[in-house]
Amino acid sequence: MMMWTCTNCGAVERLTIYPDCCSSCGGAMICDDGRTTHGANDADITECHELLDAAGEGDATAHVILWQERAPTYYYSPEMIADLALQNRIDMMQAIYGVAA
Repeated sequence: MMMWTCTNCGAVERLTIYPDCCSSCGGAMICDDGRTTHGANDADITECHELLDAAGEGDATAHVILWQERAPTYYYSPEMIADLALQNRIDMMQAIYGVAA
């Protein structure tokens, strides 16, 4: 899990996926290692055949990258993105409330 900090409201989230934006305010985020959610690539992401092949094989990271780059939905699985987001929320809630319970 990586720590992502919102550049707008300062919220910090522990995430297992590359976020689209802050879940609190919708602002851009920055990771501990310097990665940001600001517009990624100028090149067309759908021209990266290695990424498309990985997504075709079910690689979750490839699906998240395609989703983040706003590729057409036929290149990635929106259902997988929804499942990953839900699992991330579950993990976050367990991390917060699991200690208190």
